[in-house]
Amino acid sequence: MRKVRLGVIGANPNRGWASRAHLPAVKALEDFELTAVCTTRQETAEAAAQKFGALRAYDSAEKLIADPDIEAVTVCVRVDRHFAPVMAALRARKHVFCEWPLGHSTSEAQQMTDLAVQQGVVHRIGFQTRANPALRRARALVEMGFIGALRSVTMLSAVPRWGAEISADTIYGADAKVGVNIVNIQGGHSLDALCYGLGEFTALNATVANLRKETRVIETGQIIPFTAPDQMVVNGTLENGAVVAVHLQSGVLQVSGFRMEIRGTEGELVLTSDDSIPTGTLRLRGARRGEKELSDLSDDTPPVAGLSQVVASIAESYRSFASAIRAGEGASPDFRDALARHRLLDAIHHASATGQRQLIAPLKR
Repeated sequence: MRKVRLGVIGANPNRGWASRAHLPAVKALEDFELTAVCTTRQETAEAAAQKFGALRAYDSAEKLIADPDIEAVTVCVRVDRHFAPVMAALRARKHVFCEWPLGHSTSEAQQMTDLAVQQGVVHRIGFQTRANPALRRARALVEMGFIGALRSVTMLSAVPRWGAEISADTIYGADAKVGVNIVNIQGGHSLDALCYGLGEFTALNATVANLRKETRVIETGQIIPFTAPDQMVVNGTLENGAVVAVHLQSGVLQVSGFRMEIRGTEGELVLTSDDSIPTGTLRLRGARRGEKELSDLSDDTPPVAGLSQVVASIAESYRSFASAIRAGEGASPDFRDALARHRLLDAIHHASATGQRQLIAPLKR
């Protein structure tokens, strides 16, 4: 099996999503040669290379992308810094795996999608929840008729982060301009899981609110402005007419986590996680008409053995990315799927700003 020569942008050795999830996932697979990593400083890049077994280390994305030995690039940096390295990699005709959100705006996402399609490279978006065994089983059970006709979906997601106090290393989440908040992160991943498992929205109403106006930095005691959304409520309908109610929030005191209740004419399914985003360990329970209690329907076997469920789901995403590159085929989900989610979030913001119900155009490939 030919190994794909990969470079990872944003590979801090001790913190960040790449270090916690992407690099361990790549290291566990036989599909890749980790050709290079980069951060903004040579010393941290070299530390990451030593820790994860990369052949080379760079202190800029430009240097990594220019490396002729690299055929695929992962972009795993803050969302407001995705655009430049993704576009540079695409112009260099590299295959690209980009974490969600794809762009800092829908306009950026559109430009990246257009260039990826034009260049004919494999492009993959980080909707790793689609590889989660519990979500895949829930989707299969719905398709098999386990719950009968789908009637309603209720989804709740709550995170303690970004509350009355905030740590210095997550301070960027308080600034709406950065875009790392419950709408883009919790909302994007959670809504993609819902739509992938149960179908696309056709119409929705929404409220996006910023009720917390300031927060305290734990390490310094400094009071800083909090301009990011901390509440998002959506109600709408799916393609089959089922109704949906979604509530996402940050800064909760005690009860956090993720829960999605799926109800039909003949049964019910419940997906839960201690993580507020369904990229971690998901549990699936269900019952059919006449059964008095929910039974555990989870498949505890991760898609890649020996890894936690969240890292295993990312590893499965990488494995399909490598397969697409070797076969010369498209990956799924790709940048077009990301663009659809960006447009869904735009509709949510517009519904909140105008108070008007939004009609969602069918997803086109």
